Amino acid sequence: MQQLCTNFGLAAKLAVLPEELLSASIKYPFIFDKSMIPPEFMELHKGSTKTSNWLLPGHIVMSSYPGDMLLDTARQKIRNFIELDKVRTFVSLQEPDEMKRFRPYRDLVIEEAQKMGIPTDHFEFLNFPIPDMGVQTDDKVHEFTNDLVDRVQNKNQVILLHCFGGHGRTGTIASIVMTKLFPHLSVNEVLLRVALAHDSREDPRGFPAPQTRYQVEQVYRFAKEFR
Repeated sequence: MQQLCTNFGLAAKLAVLPEELLSASIKYPFIFDKSMIPPEFMELHKGSTKTSNWLLPGHIVMSSYPGDMLLDTARQKIRNFIELDKVRTFVSLQEPDEMKRFRPYRDLVIEEAQKMGIPTDHFEFLNFPIPDMGVQTDDKVHEFTNDLVDRVQNKNQVILLHCFGGHGRTGTIASIVMTKLFPHLSVNEVLLRVALAHDSREDPRGFPAPQTRYQVEQVYRFAKEFR
């Protein structure tokens, strides 16, 4: 797996972290101040919208819901994702009933892509429902994250992971994908990198990623049992 990462330049996308931050990853929950995050790290991982960030620059975006109740705002966010970030695969981690409260964004992606002359068959929309603040079963997560790893590692896709805020569920799946892409990293360093990338957003809203004890525990299980 590490050789494949090298072939696609994924390993090179891992920013070097200063020792003072790496030392913070010895024990979870981490204790660090945002001022400790190197400016170059924040610039590299800052997203194209206020509530998004790069997890793995050029490959994986973490985001809040990509749409918006205000149509003009939704269109601008979508344009940023598909034009600036080159996202072609949108991954929703929200449940069907939850989605009833949101303006759908799929048609906007297609409309904006057509305006830009981007073939609409280049886009994919995946749904892997996870309860808010919770987790999906380990077996289902294992299968789904294997597919995401394949898309990034072997198909060179740019994917966007989102739930509602882009913190808990998104942070959980992002962390598990990272443990599989980079098995040489300790689980604590993976969680630290996800936290630092998340906090590189213009507006991280003050939430951790992952967000709950159950979500963090699932990441630890995967690091121990599934890689």
